[in-house]
Amino acid sequence: MGKRKEQFYKNQEKFNSKIDNMKAKYLEKNSDSITEYCDMVLNNSEYPESFPKNFELEYNHNNKILIVEYELPQLMYFQKLKVKFNASKMNLLK
Repeated sequence: MGKRKEQFYKNQEKFNSKIDNMKAKYLEKNSDSITEYCDMVLNNSEYPESFPKNFELEYNHNNKILIVEYELPQLMYFQKLKVKFNASKMNLLK
């Protein structure tokens, strides 16, 4: 096996081991692993350019709640949506 290929497999094994370790700690409800994973998900999510990626995460181990404080875009960046409601076409009481 060539040196480049061998190095690739070593790096891949090291990366996969890190992911497996993170998953195990996450499932054990390790606070640092939960916030690290959620941080990774939020940072890798794709949003429009106008959507800032400014957030803070805090995991409360006692009540098992993740608190996410996320800065939302200004209202001027949201598209306006018009919805027409016609109650006569709704048959909710069937």
